Amino acid sequence: PSHFSLHLLPGANQETVIRWVSKREVLILDRTRSGRVDFNSRFSRVSEAPLKARDGKIRLHLFIDTSSLEIFANDGRSVISTLLLPGESTDPIQFQSSGASTRIRRLTAWKLKSAVPISTVEDR
Repeated sequence: PSHFSLHLLPGANQETVIRWVSKREVLILDRTRSGRVDFNSRFSRVSEAPLKARDGKIRLHLFIDTSSLEIFANDGRSVISTLLLPGESTDPIQFQSSGASTRIRRLTAWKLKSAVPISTVEDR
């Protein structure tokens, strides 16, 4: 079956993989190699969510920070939320596809501001 995948924070021995398999109409999150995974046997796993293409397309919104990943697919029809504990990475993201007709129509990235206040009580 054709599929495409996003490899997040890949490094020498790590990556978190988001994959969509068209034949099964499923979105897969594989964090079995997403950095530190050895502290609990249930942490290192593969999660799935149903995801049907609309007009032959899927839409993903990813929110990634230093320790979490939120995936909203097709405007929230499928959602996956998870914790990540990556080590050093070589690239922020890599794309792969097995289908000759797979295209990325638009890719937009925003740098989010910190949710932690910069000032402290002493600064007031």
